[in-house]
Amino acid sequence: MAALLHVARRAAEAPDQKVAKPLLGARQIVGRIHGSKNRVARNLAIKGGDEASKPLLAHKAVHVELVHGNDVTLRANLRAMKPSDCILFSGGAPGAEAAFGECAERHGVEEVNFTFDGHTLDRHRGVRVLNHEELLAGDVSLEYVSRLMHRRYTDSPTIRKVLQTLWYQVNNGQDIFVVGVIQEDDTVRGGTGWGTEFAKLCNKPLYVFDQERDGWYRWSGSAWNATGAANAPRITHPHFTGTGTRHLKDNAKRAIDELFDRSFD
Repeated sequence: MAALLHVARRAAEAPDQKVAKPLLGARQIVGRIHGSKNRVARNLAIKGGDEASKPLLAHKAVHVELVHGNDVTLRANLRAMKPSDCILFSGGAPGAEAAFGECAERHGVEEVNFTFDGHTLDRHRGVRVLNHEELLAGDVSLEYVSRLMHRRYTDSPTIRKVLQTLWYQVNNGQDIFVVGVIQEDDTVRGGTGWGTEFAKLCNKPLYVFDQERDGWYRWSGSAWNATGAANAPRITHPHFTGTGTRHLKDNAKRAIDELFDRSFD
C-alpha cells in the first residue's frame, strides 16, 4: 500500500528544549495530500534523502492490525499501555483544552501544550512556546482554510498563530479527539474546525464530541457516524491530541473525563 504522506511522529522534548523543526510544513503536507488519492495509516515516518523509511515512534504496548477493505482499520491492544508512557498534545487554552489537560495530569499522562507569546493559557504544565520559525512551519493559506471550512477567517496575526499551533497539535498526535459542534457541511464550528479538517486530510482516527447532540462521532472518511455508548472512543495510541471549543458544557466535560477513565482505569 503506497503511502500518501510521510509525517513524523516524535516524542516531546523536555520542557527546557526547543521543539524540533518539522521536515514538512503545513503547506507542503496539504499539497501532497491533494496530489494523491491513496490513504494513510498511522505510524508513518519521514524519509530523508536516501535514508530508509523507519517509524520514529515504536511502542511495544500497542499492537496494530491492518485490515484491508474500503478503509484501513487500526485495532489496538491497550492492556499494556501505561499512562506514564503517553503524551497529550494540546494547546492549554480555557475550555476543552484545559479539561483534557486536567484529565491528563490526574491520570499521570504527560502534556505538551503548544502556544505562542502573548496567548492566554489555563494550563501551565508542559508548555511549548513556538518561535516565529516554528510557527511558520505550521502556516497555511487562510484563503485555503476559508474555502475548506466554507467560512471566512480574518487575516489577523492572532488567528493565524492559533491555526499554526493547531497544526502542531494534530501533526504530533495519532488519535485526535475534539469537542465542538458538527455542522451540516460536516465541518466543526469555530477555529477548532481547522484542526479537525487537517486530521481528516491526514486520515487520522478522528472523534468529535458534539455538545449539542450529546454524543461522540467518528469520521469514517466520508461522514460522521455516532459511536453510541457501546463503542465510545478510547485512547488507542500513546501520542494523542485533545482540543476543542473554549465554551465547554458540562456534558462535554463528563465525556472527556469518561474518555480517560475508559482508556486508563
